Amino acid sequence: MSIGDLAIVAAAYGKASTDADWDQYKNADLNNDGKVDVTDLAIMARRIFE
Repeated sequence: MSIGDLAIVAAAYGKASTDADWDQYKNADLNNDGKVDVTDLAIMARRIFE
């Protein structure tokens, strides 16, 4: 994991499974709740510092 990975999640922030382009962003949904939000950013940040 790197800062680049965090940037990928940040770029997808606000996307949801209801969006037409979800397939492009669904890998950033780290907790698989159908949206990319602050929880996903926190998960990625934690992984970087482990």
